[in-house]
Amino acid sequence: MSMTPPVLYDMLSLACDTRHPAGTRLSLEHALVYVVQVASALQYAHDQRLIHRDVKPENMLLDAREQLLLADFGLALLLPTYPASTQVLDPALAGTAPYLAPEQVQGQPGPASDQYALGVVVYEWLCGQRPFRGTPIEVAMQHVSAPPPPFYEQAPDLPPPSRRSSCVRWPKSQRSVSPPCRTLPPPCNTLLIT
Repeated sequence: MSMTPPVLYDMLSLACDTRHPAGTRLSLEHALVYVVQVASALQYAHDQRLIHRDVKPENMLLDAREQLLLADFGLALLLPTYPASTQVLDPALAGTAPYLAPEQVQGQPGPASDQYALGVVVYEWLCGQRPFRGTPIEVAMQHVSAPPPPFYEQAPDLPPPSRRSSCVRWPKSQRSVSPPCRTLPPPCNTLLIT
């Protein structure tokens, strides 16, 4: 009988998209458990002045206890130390088209870009599909110019928006003023992407 050492056991995680393949819908309760964990990881990264820039299910690992770990900081960007810094941010488009925030498409990623991508992930978890379809460039342009189809059109069994409070927001018009991830109501008991 082979025993896996505890340290290795914790490292043997599955990507979230492996445990929950594309097209699989998660329950609202299950999605909430995950979104709180991802938001916490993102807040930690943002507190360290890091923008992940590639938040997606493939970059979320689940261990045997259903603890979610945010992985793959290969595209992460370090924010300038001072707001008036002359340090130039990398303007190159980086990320995965289905999860790109409008400002990221426009070469100006920020912490809100990670929150937006988390909103796309939540949409996918609850609806079983991403909000936009097409070629990568078509999808990126839809993120900039089109509203996502409402949750209730894709998943009519979800509670109506009037009965949900806000946990994750997706405001395209106020991208630069999105609150920090730590301001998500703990514990989040409902989700809304507006």
